[in-house]
Amino acid sequence: MKIKLKLNASLKMVRKVNLICVLLIITSLINFGFVLNRHLPQGNGTTYYVDSKNGNDNNSGTSLTQAWKSIRKVNAIRLTAGDQLLLKRGCIWSEQLTPAGNGTAGKPIVIGDYGSGALPEITGFEALDGWNAKGGGIWSGDCTSCSTDVNMVVLNNVVQPIGRYPNIDATNGGYLTIDSHHGNSISDNGLNGSPDWTGAEIVIRKNHWIIDRNTILSQSGNSISYKSASSYPAVDKFGFFIQNSPQTLDKKGEWYFDSATKKMLMFFGSGNPTNMDIRVSTKASLLSVTKMNNIVVRNIAFTGANKNTILVNGCSNISFINLSINYSGGNAVTITNTHALTISESTILNTNDNAIVGRFNCDSISINHNIIKNTGTIPGMGGSGDGSYSGILIKGSGNIISNNQIDSTGYNPISFQGDIIVKNNVIDYFNFVKDDGGGIYTGDANNNVPLNGTRQIIGNLVFNGVNARPGTEPGRYAASSSALWPSCGIYMDDNTKNVTISCNTVAHNNGAGIYIHNAYNITVQNNTAYDNFEQLLFSYSFSFADEIAKKNKVSDNIFVSGGRTKYVADFRSSKGSVGVSKMGVFRSNAYLPKPGQRELNIQSSIVGVPLTSSADMSSWKSDYDSRDDSSFQKVSMPSDVRFECNKTDKPKVITLDGVYQDVKKNVYSKTVTLKPFTSVVLSKK
Repeated sequence: MKIKLKLNASLKMVRKVNLICVLLIITSLINFGFVLNRHLPQGNGTTYYVDSKNGNDNNSGTSLTQAWKSIRKVNAIRLTAGDQLLLKRGCIWSEQLTPAGNGTAGKPIVIGDYGSGALPEITGFEALDGWNAKGGGIWSGDCTSCSTDVNMVVLNNVVQPIGRYPNIDATNGGYLTIDSHHGNSISDNGLNGSPDWTGAEIVIRKNHWIIDRNTILSQSGNSISYKSASSYPAVDKFGFFIQNSPQTLDKKGEWYFDSATKKMLMFFGSGNPTNMDIRVSTKASLLSVTKMNNIVVRNIAFTGANKNTILVNGCSNISFINLSINYSGGNAVTITNTHALTISESTILNTNDNAIVGRFNCDSISINHNIIKNTGTIPGMGGSGDGSYSGILIKGSGNIISNNQIDSTGYNPISFQGDIIVKNNVIDYFNFVKDDGGGIYTGDANNNVPLNGTRQIIGNLVFNGVNARPGTEPGRYAASSSALWPSCGIYMDDNTKNVTISCNTVAHNNGAGIYIHNAYNITVQNNTAYDNFEQLLFSYSFSFADEIAKKNKVSDNIFVSGGRTKYVADFRSSKGSVGVSKMGVFRSNAYLPKPGQRELNIQSSIVGVPLTSSADMSSWKSDYDSRDDSSFQKVSMPSDVRFECNKTDKPKVITLDGVYQDVKKNVYSKTVTLKPFTSVVLSKK
């Protein structure tokens, strides 16, 4: 009896263990399914599959074995709430995606991926082959599918510039000089009428922040008449060059597209293009989202658009997640009249004009955790007028730009108008095609941007703004001269108001670290400016009203000079010393000049006549600030300074080779831990 009881107990135990195992397996499967799908909006709609390798447009498209083949098939249907359109990984489509339909907040339409391998790719590229030698190092290839103009050509995955004269490595960065101009006509004594550039483009540096592409209407001797691409006039002694002509081809990779014959001409010198990978953009855009609501687009690669890779117009509640956008002939993403759009965790590379542009009533836009690199890097390949060669340009209210890495931008990495939060972005190397800009820039010359909410620039790291000197007045940027047209870290331009600039680090910029120009009610606090041409610059122009440059507050900042620094702070007013005294309230700012440096520059004038100039901070208090507490507090360091920063979103531990102190006399031994998106200036004790 005891044995039987023991056996029954054992059987019960086995059943219990088996039941537990089954429950664990079921729980694991449920959890696994949750992990796979937690980022995917769940709906009760239809799922469509597209497979460019094994699909067939005669299939139903609603199962893995019945996948469609073409994007064209997708464009012919209207998606409804909860539908999913999935493109197979490892597949490529040389088509344009133009979806239609609307989701709901609870059941958005999802356009994404399935399977394994590389992201599904939609491309506008066509590979060119069948090259014929034309002589003189120039080869010809047919491109019958090309449009009337071509904006993107890659050779072995490297973007190639259109042919230009002079070449970019010639004197003055490849710019000729305008000796005189009249209306839309320029003259250069170096031109003689041969060759005749009629029909080509003349690219004119019309000022420091404008490069226009203009069609040449006629040429007579040393004079060229053109159709202007913007309202900006030419300026004597500024520069220009010629492009979009077969007569410019003399450097490997330079190209010209003949729209009449549909032939691509490229210069290879003694090389042979037969075994080279040469691709040309043939489609204007690759994804167009128009008047759609509640759409999610994720995990798709877009390459080789001729103009705007992604177009969004008149939409709401759109999400772009983990997209790869590469080789855009114009803008990578253009957004107009859209509410509540998100671009996140995406990579945008090799864009000829702007990476992301939001114009005309764009609000509640979030651009976060993206990598944006090589934007507007080739003079003459971006757009004309204002708003070109930039990383992110956004105009509207309630927008957020955060946690992006923006590297190598021809003009401004971030430019905005309206209410916004710009936070924890890392910006490096900019203003090398155009200048008089900033890593983070805003301005409203017409004073017409409505403001109803928050405007904050918080916790950004902005490094290595350089000056675009080629094509500007000869000698204007002598190394010893003041950076009159700067490349600043953070730049508040004409009529900017109501902005808080806090906890940012600006370093190694050839202009001011922080520049306040004809702006008011700007709060600058707890920032670090290191090794900029000048750490802080205020400028007040005569042409603006008296309220400009009032109500500014500058407090608790650290200004540290470096090797390139000319001044710690610079104040300029064209309304005399009264204008200087109105620029703002300055409290408890620590500064560290380099030995023998002029600490402070004050230039005040009326109608261009200089009135005062000061050499150090000691005169600031007596001349412009009579309060008891200190405006600027000079600090000293025991040895040469060491600058460290944390560009990540996690704490960073830095190993020290001794005992160090910071500007505020805090002492560190062995290590110092930096919070995300912060910096420290140290000196060894």
